[in-house]
Amino acid sequence: MESVPTTTISERFCAPDHDVIIQSSDDVLFKLHRKNLEVHSLVFSDAAAVTGSVIENKDEIVELSEDSATLDVLFRYMYNQPQPDLSAVDFLVVTRLAVAAEKYTVNAAIPAILIHMARSLEDHPLHVLDYAFRNDNAKLANAAAELTVGLSVCDAHSLLSQDAFAAWILYYDRWSKGVRALLSALIDKNVAQPIYSRTGGVSYPVSQSTLATVARWKFAEVRSQRSLYNIVDLSDDFLDHTFM
Repeated sequence: MESVPTTTISERFCAPDHDVIIQSSDDVLFKLHRKNLEVHSLVFSDAAAVTGSVIENKDEIVELSEDSATLDVLFRYMYNQPQPDLSAVDFLVVTRLAVAAEKYTVNAAIPAILIHMARSLEDHPLHVLDYAFRNDNAKLANAAAELTVGLSVCDAHSLLSQDAFAAWILYYDRWSKGVRALLSALIDKNVAQPIYSRTGGVSYPVSQSTLATVARWKFAEVRSQRSLYNIVDLSDDFLDHTFM
């Protein structure tokens, strides 16, 4: 016999005078005021946009695809209360919040999400890149893309949307070619000397991943000076390439 999912009621959103109930994907109920949803969301402005029919019974449940952690933060932007401190929210929840805010057009949440994403560049460049690509934010996408150089292709494939990954893999390929050219030039300039083992093997003290890191750190300097440590002149194509 199949077990019946048990629901719980949100501690934050449990208004006794509610006139609409939202159920999350993980079976948490939010007892809300329809007026708040109408004012703060273009999609929720008409209950029929959510359910396909007018809600006449205040205890009728509207099921949404988002989880409770995401909805809890989203609904806080629809009530007259202090806005959430996104730095205290799990970053993956913020990524889902960004999608939900765009989906339901909760404009009050969007500026705070953008600011938080920009501040999260160093720690979550792939997530930020996916967000920026989805929102056609070229400046943020380019800044994030520079920080993804040298990261795992598998990680990029798993975290980026299909369209973002297709754009990223072309960007990554151009950077990789530039890094290989940089390694070759450094060797020619006697900066990275090959080390020969007794068994005939050869290795270099400067790895490609290390060079990728250096290239990221020195990106702004490279753009302005057209050189890296005044050792290697890089091509205009490599310097001027952007993600978007």
